[in-house]
Amino acid sequence: QPSPLVQITIPLSQITNIEAGTDYLIQIQVKDLITGDELTHEVPFSVKSEGS
Repeated sequence: QPSPLVQITIPLSQITNIEAGTDYLIQIQVKDLITGDELTHEVPFSVKSEGS
């Protein structure tokens, strides 16, 4: 069964040391408060420089 799509907007002012043309990995940790299960999702993303 596919996991639901999660979309979140993070203000760039909250992120430091991100450089254009570099690949990054966002790690999302989800804890089910009822069962206590914890899941970790890793989401790759890249920052393109202007004009590319």
